[in-house]
Amino acid sequence: MKNPRCQIEDWLNTLLVKVPARQRPLLFIGLFFLSLLLVWLLLLAPVSSAGRKLRQEIGVQEQELAWMRLAAQEIKRYALDTSQGASWQATIEDSARRFGLAQAVRRIEPAAGCGIRVWLEDAVFDDLLRWLSQLKQGPGLEVVEIVVEPGRINPAKVNVQLTLARGD
Repeated sequence: MKNPRCQIEDWLNTLLVKVPARQRPLLFIGLFFLSLLLVWLLLLAPVSSAGRKLRQEIGVQEQELAWMRLAAQEIKRYALDTSQGASWQATIEDSARRFGLAQAVRRIEPAAGCGIRVWLEDAVFDDLLRWLSQLKQGPGLEVVEIVVEPGRINPAKVNVQLTLARGD
């Protein structure tokens, strides 16, 4: 059994013998250009198109990165700046506990936009005012909207629905 390389050489020699001597240089030039074309089609063109696609993806990703940076700045602007890094809800619950309003807090939830809604029932009005003042001075939360209703049993106590947001 012959070596595959020898078999290919034998096959090429039989083909070359069949080609007239005057046409052999033209055949070699044609084979040369055919090999260049195959190299281009099989290697260079796919690499070139892949590079073009990657450049396009980079452009898209740069746009997304720019958008993310703007979004991050906006998030930072609306983020609560507390020394412990606590969430708004934890800050509100903690400060309400310090002002004796923990029992009055019924519900805390995010408000539409940037803020937080708080419901209090049977809160002592004076404690509520001191608490709201501390929220403005400490973490910088301001009252955006408030509804105060007098308590049914004790007029010194109130039911409150309020929306807090970071004051700028």
